[in-house]
Amino acid sequence: MSQATKRKHVVKEVLGEHMVPSDQQQIVRVLRTPGNNLHEVETAQGQRFLVSMPSKYRKNIWIKRGDFLIVDPIEEGEKVKAEISFVLCKDHVRSLQKEGLWPEAFSEVAEKHNNRNRLSQNSQLSHSHQKNPALKMILTSSLIPTADSIMRVRRRAKRRRHPETPGSTSLRDLSLAPLRLDVPRVLCRSSPPDGDKAGPLSELTF
Repeated sequence: MSQATKRKHVVKEVLGEHMVPSDQQQIVRVLRTPGNNLHEVETAQGQRFLVSMPSKYRKNIWIKRGDFLIVDPIEEGEKVKAEISFVLCKDHVRSLQKEGLWPEAFSEVAEKHNNRNRLSQNSQLSHSHQKNPALKMILTSSLIPTADSIMRVRRRAKRRRHPETPGSTSLRDLSLAPLRLDVPRVLCRSSPPDGDKAGPLSELTF
């Protein structure tokens, strides 16, 4: 069996199976992970000890602080006093609470742990939106102003800065009016060919 197939079966078992602890088993909460596939846990009575992770869970299921486990006791163990039998997810915790099998000492802790996981998931979702601009654009498209709305806001602001008085000509009207220039006219008198009499006045245009 390949590693991927093994992981698939282990994850399916953890997520799908409904586990009820036996009389010899107990529910514990993970406090920390010293390493070497060992986890320090705490019982509902406050007792702390180390538990080992079986080979089927190694590199397939990751356990973090605050998770809940079902463990089998190891009678001859000195430091390592139990082995992990099952990793409980939040659905398993809810089912055990409904059946009255959940330790009362862990009730408030489990609720806080679920809320913390929910906040962590929301934070990861927000971070994924920042990493994926296309997804962020889809989710916030309704908040993006259009070009028409921007032009309307600019025209409104321009009218506030430069209010038009009745009878005045706006800059827009001046820009659309045809360009007319007053060309000066110069009158000059032509000299007669013989130099005796002045000729008629003629108009020069520029």
